[in-house]
Amino acid sequence: MTSKLSMATREEAFRMALDSRTWGQGRSKRSGERFWIIRSRTEEGVAHWVAFDGRGCTCHGNRRNGDCAHAEAVRMRNAGEQYATRESTVSDPALGLVEAY
Repeated sequence: MTSKLSMATREEAFRMALDSRTWGQGRSKRSGERFWIIRSRTEEGVAHWVAFDGRGCTCHGNRRNGDCAHAEAVRMRNAGEQYATRESTVSDPALGLVEAY
């Protein structure tokens, strides 16, 4: 997927991905699909649900633009995790982000 996000949004997504240890996890009762729960970066006390693979998010930006920093952060985290799996010297998926991006 080619991102239509601005560089500033991608940088914010990178910061969120590095902080992924603070994310919660959930599972849809209806479909069984897993999702991340990520704090809103603009609204205090609000969190957004993001598909585990970064396909979608419940935030306004994603509904409006079809992509957002939350979903990009998940995709970055996943890329870091895949890199960490390949490179056994990196034990923390967030650390792999530095190498993967």
